[in-house]
Amino acid sequence: HSWFSDNTHRDRIQDIQGVKNVWTGTYTRVDGSKVTGVGVSEVVRQVDAELAGKLDASIAESLRLANALEVPFDREIALTNTEGRARVLALVEALRVQEKQLQEVFRLFALSIPAPE
Repeated sequence: HSWFSDNTHRDRIQDIQGVKNVWTGTYTRVDGSKVTGVGVSEVVRQVDAELAGKLDASIAESLRLANALEVPFDREIALTNTEGRARVLALVEALRVQEKQLQEVFRLFALSIPAPE
């Protein structure tokens, strides 16, 4: 939570956008020009197209849900704001699905997943 900047919603959106950028191998610069290269999705798609498709959808859904958050975030999570809390919970649940799918990718390529400290 960005306490003093009321920027928490933007932080969430940009975090997910960053994952999408790496996944797709694309980035849009501030001036609107695009940078493209090989994304992780291309590599995964060659080995497991179904998993890659699931992740395409999960990342898009997470980004959609993050963009649906209303500002400021502290009001979105207020105990009295049932609709706002539902929006946040939907995003958290979508990110958990995305996390499990990304863990599948790690296992697919025999990569280790470090345990959080």
